[in-house]
Amino acid sequence: MEQLRIETDGDTLRVRGPLTAETAAALWRALEARVAEGGDVTVDLSGVSRLGTAGAAALAEGSARARAAGGRVVVAGPRPEHEEVLEQVVLPPVRPHRRRAPFLEHLGAGAHGAGAALARSLRLAGGAAWLAIASAWRGPRGRFAETVRHLVRFGSDGAPVVVTIALLLGLALAFQAAYQLRQFGASIFVANLVALSVLRELGPVMTAVVVIGRSGSSIAAELGTMVVREEVDALEVMGIDPVQYLVVPRLYAMTIAVPALTVFADAAGLLGGLLIGVTYLDIAPQAYLQQTLRFVVPGDLLIGLFKSVLFAWVIVFVAVAYGLAPKSGPDTVGRATTASVVTSIFLLVLVDTTVTTLHTIWLT
Repeated sequence: MEQLRIETDGDTLRVRGPLTAETAAALWRALEARVAEGGDVTVDLSGVSRLGTAGAAALAEGSARARAAGGRVVVAGPRPEHEEVLEQVVLPPVRPHRRRAPFLEHLGAGAHGAGAALARSLRLAGGAAWLAIASAWRGPRGRFAETVRHLVRFGSDGAPVVVTIALLLGLALAFQAAYQLRQFGASIFVANLVALSVLRELGPVMTAVVVIGRSGSSIAAELGTMVVREEVDALEVMGIDPVQYLVVPRLYAMTIAVPALTVFADAAGLLGGLLIGVTYLDIAPQAYLQQTLRFVVPGDLLIGLFKSVLFAWVIVFVAVAYGLAPKSGPDTVGRATTASVVTSIFLLVLVDTTVTTLHTIWLT
């Protein structure tokens, strides 16, 4: 593991390595000895690889002690990703005031950052997909039990929530359709509308949204915590591929769990429509089921399952990309988790719209 090194150069302390909760005490001891003498002390952070809130707190306390003794602590050379951590504690300005960047410059910087994140995510997705295919070709080995454990978490533990939401959506959709169609004596077509909507859209989409909230966020939080605690670095030091060890089991489990939950959601949504058709529209159960089977074709179910597989890959790859992204402290884990949920939902809608559009064009 990388160690913290503090080099003395006159009134300058050059810090090298990770400045985290485990190493902040060393910096504090060096600062405490300097600020007690008075005068100015410059702390050069250009060589710091990781900066946590404990390290920033040590700098803040050293700055307060220096001001009380008639001196000051000047922080020099922090990396851009560390400045946000420094701004969370009471410190003098870590850099001189700069002019506000023009709009186009700001837009370009944002686009560059988004492009870099996308490239990192695509590399991760490509590596994980290749390892997943290779592992499946070689057959189940040591991580099979881990895959099953994740499958239980993502699948069976989330089934009650998914089924309940799908049932209520089926009821609401059938109610809305019945209110309009019964005015024209076309109540039986409620079965058509509910079946098509649930199998093609509501079943896979609502299942994916629930899985994003339950499982996608937990994946991002777990991996983010492992990054902050340097567990991912420890795996690399031991010669273990973090993608093979952490990502592939989750990818297998999510690929199985989301389509399986979609099937349960489809059944629950159709049951909700049946209940409204029988109780509210006085349609015989046999007639409702016959109308549903006459209208629905296997392709309606298959397109929903195809979407669910794509949604599963979106969920796991986005969560893993945000979870394994470099982090400067524990506070960034929460922001990465929130960003993973928002990004997953956006890509979910984008993929759903694209597949639906292409499928409709192909049918016509």
